[in-house]
Amino acid sequence: MCLSFALLFLSCVIVVATKPCARFEFPTLQDQTFTVEENTTVTLPFRLDAASCVAGDTFTIGISRQQQDYHILTDYCKINTRNETCHSTRPGCSCRVGQGLYSLTKTVDRTDSTTWYWWTGIDMVETTRLTFDIT
Repeated sequence: MCLSFALLFLSCVIVVATKPCARFEFPTLQDQTFTVEENTTVTLPFRLDAASCVAGDTFTIGISRQQQDYHILTDYCKINTRNETCHSTRPGCSCRVGQGLYSLTKTVDRTDSTTWYWWTGIDMVETTRLTFDIT
């Protein structure tokens, strides 16, 4: 009985800990496919859901590409949920302070893999695969 309760409690903690507090402005979180011309800059907007974020947390959101068995994080930003500031160690993050609106921008070219992965949350949970068909 105690063991099953402990497992139930642990699973609840895991679910809460990995629940992202940002969401796409896209209609759905399903995998997305975009048809773009080479060197097109794609903007991926998202919104912070402050009710499910912990104030003061640093929240990371980003895009990676897969190379063999691992991912390379290519564009990302870190957001402080208390004051809605954001910064990036690479170009590609923008935000509108005070409105909870943020976006990542990515210039798509043929040297990159055409499949990208959207990562979100404190623990960088993969949520959506983005595929770019380059014309």
